[in-house]
Amino acid sequence: MHHHDPRDYVYADMAIYVDLAKRFTEAGYEPGVADMAHPLGLPTVLSWLYARDPSMQTMVYFQFIVCALVPLAVGGLAWVAFGAGSGKLAVAASSLYVPFVDYGGYFLTEIHLAFTFALGVGLALFAVRQKKVALAVAIGLLAGLAFSLSQVTKVMGFPAMACFLFFFAAIWRGPPRRIRGVVLLAVVLGAVPINAWQFSRCTTANHGHFCLGTTKGASDFLLGHYGRIYSMTWHDPGGEVIWFGSPSAAQHGYTERPEMDFGLSDNAKNLQMGMRWIKDNPRSALFLSLEHVYDLFFGSFPWPSVATNYWLYAAGGHYLFITLLFFPSCVRLLDILRRDGPGALLGCTEVLLLAPLIGLVVTAAIGTGEPRYRFPFDSLFIVVSIEFFRNFRMRRTGAA
Repeated sequence: MHHHDPRDYVYADMAIYVDLAKRFTEAGYEPGVADMAHPLGLPTVLSWLYARDPSMQTMVYFQFIVCALVPLAVGGLAWVAFGAGSGKLAVAASSLYVPFVDYGGYFLTEIHLAFTFALGVGLALFAVRQKKVALAVAIGLLAGLAFSLSQVTKVMGFPAMACFLFFFAAIWRGPPRRIRGVVLLAVVLGAVPINAWQFSRCTTANHGHFCLGTTKGASDFLLGHYGRIYSMTWHDPGGEVIWFGSPSAAQHGYTERPEMDFGLSDNAKNLQMGMRWIKDNPRSALFLSLEHVYDLFFGSFPWPSVATNYWLYAAGGHYLFITLLFFPSCVRLLDILRRDGPGALLGCTEVLLLAPLIGLVVTAAIGTGEPRYRFPFDSLFIVVSIEFFRNFRMRRTGAA
């Protein structure tokens, strides 16, 4: 709140969220197509806070509160998945994890997605462990609410949730399938109200064309599959000019800046242009998709911190993720595979927790990739890597 005040970093994506929140406070304002480039969850909440405190100090407090809640959500998830010992270690690890602190210092959606998604997964696992069906349903509804908050916060919340729920219901060897089915239904029902609100507002803003929450999906696809570009500019025939770029592309030193003669939200033309380029450059398109996935985990440093005086902490946190979270989690899966075989691996809780990353990887391959998109799901790596270290210690010392 003092050394890294979010109000000192209102530019680029941060400015998009803050400016939209301010517009929402204007009497009678209705979002247009351009406003739906990002989901409305965060701007809506920020608009409530801004209306009561134009200094934006309350918005800063809000960011801090969400940051403080993230370790509790991750600890609860670890406790439900693997026991109290893992829960305590997860709270400590999450409290010290650089991105969970860093991203609270920006008016961005990542810290909110980190909290709501970990909360949703933890509640879903907690629900299936209840002996009373009514209690399981009630907790499942809360899990659905948490998941819906993640989906109206950031687009990738939906594919991540879908992959988790698929493994949860069909592959995980957890509690009986009947209770998992009941909880799955409760989760879906719990996610309906807030998602319906977003679908309705987005569809209205999109001139009646059905919209899941953003009008920028096809333009992201084009941005990620039109060569090695630094940025792209869309010139809408109505006069609006919008440009976007990927921080990963900038770090790779790409310089091309193509311009399109259609709008950012013209999904048909964006998709058509992207598919045409892929058809003409199939090998380049394949390797660009692989590069986007690589950038999620290894290939670039997290923006915006890498472009500020806090770049050292951002880079250090990135290396810590690779060495203490990603690598140990992979070894943990290999240990299970070697000991119990492929079937047990697919059905284990560790794979269930990492299943949302499948949706994240697919989303990056289709669009663009950068560590900022992955970090809200690093809580899942934290929980699995803790199991690696706990089991390693038990093998070495025989202590739990």
